[in-house]
Amino acid sequence: MIHFAPFRFDEVDLTLWRGQEPLALTRKAAHLLTCLLSAHGHWMSKADILSAVWPDTHVHPDNIKVLVREIRLALHDDAGNPRYIRSEAGRGYAFIAETTDRPQGACDESDPPLFVNRAGELAALVEAFDAARAGSTRVVLITGELGIGKTALCDTFLRVARATARVNTASAEGISHPVADRLLPWLDVLRACCRSAPSLPAALAVEAPAWFARVGRGAFANTNAADTLALVTQLPAALAALTEDMPLILGLDDLQWADAATLTAIADVARHARMSKCLVIGTASLHGPARDPLALAALDAVLRKTSSSFVLGLTSWTALQVERYLDARFGPGCLTDLAQTLNDVTGGNPAMLALAADRLVACGVICGQGNLWLREARAHVVQELLPRALLDVVCVQFDRLTLEERRLLEAASVTGMDFTSSGAALAADVAERDADRMLHRLADRRLVIRRTGETGSSRSIRADAFRFLHPMHLELLAQRAPMTQQIRSARRLAAVTSERARQEA
Repeated sequence: MIHFAPFRFDEVDLTLWRGQEPLALTRKAAHLLTCLLSAHGHWMSKADILSAVWPDTHVHPDNIKVLVREIRLALHDDAGNPRYIRSEAGRGYAFIAETTDRPQGACDESDPPLFVNRAGELAALVEAFDAARAGSTRVVLITGELGIGKTALCDTFLRVARATARVNTASAEGISHPVADRLLPWLDVLRACCRSAPSLPAALAVEAPAWFARVGRGAFANTNAADTLALVTQLPAALAALTEDMPLILGLDDLQWADAATLTAIADVARHARMSKCLVIGTASLHGPARDPLALAALDAVLRKTSSSFVLGLTSWTALQVERYLDARFGPGCLTDLAQTLNDVTGGNPAMLALAADRLVACGVICGQGNLWLREARAHVVQELLPRALLDVVCVQFDRLTLEERRLLEAASVTGMDFTSSGAALAADVAERDADRMLHRLADRRLVIRRTGETGSSRSIRADAFRFLHPMHLELLAQRAPMTQQIRSARRLAAVTSERARQEA
């Protein structure tokens, strides 16, 4: 192993690692990295690299640039300010980071977090950024359940973008506030751009005077309907002015809390024909409360119909993806045989899975020794420990339920692991239509329940049949439900069962 914090490179297997995470690297790129490391900081000419990586084969020298770019992406290295690979015309390439054959200290807190299972979505963002750099405005909306990985995907993409190009970035959040100014998230990102580049306000004054006038005013100044219309209309021109010299990535987070004008402006940017080197990335949770649900749904519909923009809907991980995460974090085989159980408990939610893994570490089920993780107990012992170790995980899931959803599930727990929407409605004494709507919404989010027979994206033939994700959910719901509620639910179910038996007799 050759170590260069926070990475290590296996010269035998030609694999690159960051902690317990294997990093994607083609064999040719790995051979090139081997050459650079073996040069011990000295320059390697293009001719030397070609003869070492492509012996007895004639290839174009530009192939070296492609492989160097691939390595830099894996290392999050910036060609303009390199930490690992330096290039110089006429001299070639040199690996400049300090290396050792011994493990170095743990990664510091600024190191990128573990990122797995979202390679396709990351590639879609990179492709959108390439289009924006070429002068075609792109708008991407990333949607998904709380904890599904929207922020992790955006953070990883920004690191990749900054490592591959000179780019300006700015971000803002949707604000759920009754007196918040219209278009406040847009105002925040444009102000951030103007602070980072003092020459931009002058460009705004010419191309988008309404925005130039607003940038210097207070955050909660009143904006009337006429002013709002002018701002929305001039927004594409403002983005074109801001991106004249350098591409721009704007992040607008938690758009479920944004005002209608902000969402309308995003849709207008997606539809507008004017070109700019701007990529707008918004995140939103389409489940649960929103400041303006109709405007959010309208934005979602517009982006799905606009060819230059799109919606990335992040879904829960499958058992196979959970296994991949566990292997990447703790090493192959450490928790692999528990992947299905952990998927059942967490519903495949990445944040819940990370919390579950943390709890297993805290409980001593697995222990770290240097760069290795070892499990201290056999699978059947771990299964017995899970209810205690993962109690916090299940409680966090319950905290995300509304009062109506929790009462419905508490009533449904009287019937056991499997239940129907009609049975749950009867036990909870609510309308069957309302119960069916709530249960399908929870099953779509893989929150506490799933459809019976559902694995991955497949669905049960019977649409009104559901099952708790794990016996822990059933047990804890039964414990939490008031005794009087359980008695009433059981009596209602018993009365219906008795009446059906009487009629059949």
